[in-house]
Amino acid sequence: REPGGTELGEKGRGLLKTKSADFLQETELLLFNAARYEHVEKFIKPNLRAGKKVICDRFYDSTIAYQSVALGIEKAFVEQLHQLLFSDFMPDLTLILDLDLDSAKARVNNREDSVDRYDAFSDADFNKVREAYQEIAKNNPKRCKLINAAVSKEQLLKDVLAILGK
Repeated sequence: REPGGTELGEKGRGLLKTKSADFLQETELLLFNAARYEHVEKFIKPNLRAGKKVICDRFYDSTIAYQSVALGIEKAFVEQLHQLLFSDFMPDLTLILDLDLDSAKARVNNREDSVDRYDAFSDADFNKVREAYQEIAKNNPKRCKLINAAVSKEQLLKDVLAILGK
């Protein structure tokens, strides 16, 4: 999971998701990338080299949607940092689960775990993130698949498995 997946990543996750956290936007970006770097180098790449498939719950596109679009960090800076740390390392496939604001809020409120600072985004920021993901999917049709997540869990699983099966 991201941030997470390694000891350092989990510590960073705790910091980043804390509702009361007050980071400079650039510090937040660096923390996400530090956790991702650990995850890529210590977990993802070794597993790929061993011939395994790796599924992550977030990656670079999340950074574009949240830190660049919603929080306003220059996209060029986010891209340069990614290129510096990861070169051309990107997922082969990205599944983007698309959900409207009201449905997303209802799901957050029904979760057992606590609401984090990203769940507490304003409606405007949530919509910016959603639109950013939709744009990412539109601009990367070979890698990204936009999936309607406003369906039952069972149907969503079927839809995801159908894409993965291809």
